[in-house]
Amino acid sequence: MKESIKNFEDSVDKQVNIISYTTFMIDTFGNVSPDNNDLHNLFLTFLKAGKTEYSQFIYNGIIVSLYGSFERLIEDIVESYLTSIICHSDTFEKLPSAIKKNHTELSLALALKVGKDRNREIEEKSKLQSVIISNLNTCMINKDGYKLNVSAFSSHTANFRLDIVRETFSNIGLSSIIDDLANNIEVIDFVRAEKGYGEGENVTNNEVASTIRFKLDDLANRRNEIAHGTKPQNYLDYNLLLSFCEFMKIIGKAIYTSCSTSNNRVRLKNIDLSHYDTVYMNNPKVFIKPGVIGFKIEDVTGLSGFNLKVGTKIFITNNNDEIQSEATLVSLIVNKSDANEYLISEAFEFGIKLDIPLENSFSRRKFFFYN
Repeated sequence: MKESIKNFEDSVDKQVNIISYTTFMIDTFGNVSPDNNDLHNLFLTFLKAGKTEYSQFIYNGIIVSLYGSFERLIEDIVESYLTSIICHSDTFEKLPSAIKKNHTELSLALALKVGKDRNREIEEKSKLQSVIISNLNTCMINKDGYKLNVSAFSSHTANFRLDIVRETFSNIGLSSIIDDLANNIEVIDFVRAEKGYGEGENVTNNEVASTIRFKLDDLANRRNEIAHGTKPQNYLDYNLLLSFCEFMKIIGKAIYTSCSTSNNRVRLKNIDLSHYDTVYMNNPKVFIKPGVIGFKIEDVTGLSGFNLKVGTKIFITNNNDEIQSEATLVSLIVNKSDANEYLISEAFEFGIKLDIPLENSFSRRKFFFYN
């Protein structure tokens, strides 16, 4: 998924560079002295074009590129997400329920779509359909080595307006994707700035969600107008195009963040603690401001001989031993003194700093340490 978002951001940056270069040239040409007739007339021609055919050309190119990059981002993230989920789930039954539920229907839809593809030879279409059905069969018998039809989840026939984005991610179990976007800090800050809210003024969740819907649907509509040769009801000037680019970059990153977080939850859910040689501690005290978790160990039964050290890995679970987070120990204090490591042999007190943000709920969690 990292490569997907990087490629998307690079693509958007290229559009920003094109707009910035164009506005720079127009501003420069506009300052040419009228005394230089030849150059002045040439630049006036450019300036005129900049407001008509040339500006329309830039507008069309930016909109089509933005939409194409966004479409590719969604497809790539969906496929990358599924590929990663498969690595964490050794059988089909261990996959998230939405993926299991939608796999058959989407696979058959993909097979039909392949069959109608006019750009493929009959033999090629038949071969691809056979692979789709064969993969579907491996999932139905639920054996090790099942093969998911990943492209069935990224395949689509409609443009990526908001509802299609929601449906696409819901099919892979990420039904809260739009809520995640509406609660993303960078998205909220963009909407607040665009609406001209002052410092301390709060933007409502409905305003953020409405902005996301309008901009994604507007991008798809504008792309369709260009593709069908229809003149847009209105063009966006260069400043508005720059703002559109900024929004798409922010929303793309928010989608990536939401999917990465969900992917990590699935990965942690499928970890079997019994496969790790861990020692267990609980009832810590959490000090959010200094970022420290403290433990007081009076009974070292089951802990004696464990080498607690910087770099020790930790699984943090709920009371049902379901892993909620994982972390690495980055700083250690033992009996009020800094330490790089400590071989447990007797009762002691220690504090640790982790490489993840602390939560008050950690005081109710179990901590499984391992090296």
